[in-house]
Amino acid sequence: MFRRAFKIVALFTLVIWLLTYTASGNMEDSALYAIGMAIEPFTRIFGMGWETFTAWFCALAIKESAVGVLSAVFSGSTTPNAAIVGAVTGTAAIAPNIGEIIATHISAPEALAFIFAFTFNMPCAASCSMTVAESHSPKWVAITGVFYICSSLLLGCAAYHVGLLLFA
Repeated sequence: MFRRAFKIVALFTLVIWLLTYTASGNMEDSALYAIGMAIEPFTRIFGMGWETFTAWFCALAIKESAVGVLSAVFSGSTTPNAAIVGAVTGTAAIAPNIGEIIATHISAPEALAFIFAFTFNMPCAASCSMTVAESHSPKWVAITGVFYICSSLLLGCAAYHVGLLLFA
């Protein structure tokens, strides 16, 4: 069972590394940045920018990675590939003033949307792979995962719009 969970996390980490790898080490040169900018109009529907949406998405692999991803994306790390992969694997150093950095980059309604979407998101990929092993029903785990993902994004959207009313 541990091997299955490890394979899922390792595969996810490899994909994130490939998306963030750049020869120059500049975030704007990465495929993750290009994808993020392309999907940002879609992520804005749910109240999140591409940065917070990326952190929400990486939390699908390991919940603890969200803070590391936010730190890597917002602190202007010179090596985003190492910082984000380190965040996904739980080995990244977090910027000491990450709260201040994030507060200057995102609004209160966006932060509220991220908190709701993150909190109500599905358990990490390792937990889901273990649930498949225990329940012997990948179909049921997939249906449950889709439900968690959709409901978390809808709750994030609702929280964002309520936040717009409260913080306007």
